[in-house]
Amino acid sequence: MRKSLKAENISERIDSMQSFKVGDVVTILATKVIGTVIYFNEKDNKYLVRFNGTQQLYYADTELVPYSK
Repeated sequence: MRKSLKAENISERIDSMQSFKVGDVVTILATKVIGTVIYFNEKDNKYLVRFNGTQQLYYADTELVPYSK
């Protein structure tokens, strides 16, 4: 017998869905800088994006777009 999902559980699952995965190449909208997603912080719902060997910052998914040539 299958349990039914409550509406609140469904909304929690939707909120926790990630737009990007570790390894995705993205462009930061504000600066047009290209970087790679290296971590997703579930607590803050932010992605850690690395630009080179030493520079990295957290961004919300609304601040990022997938990289395209």
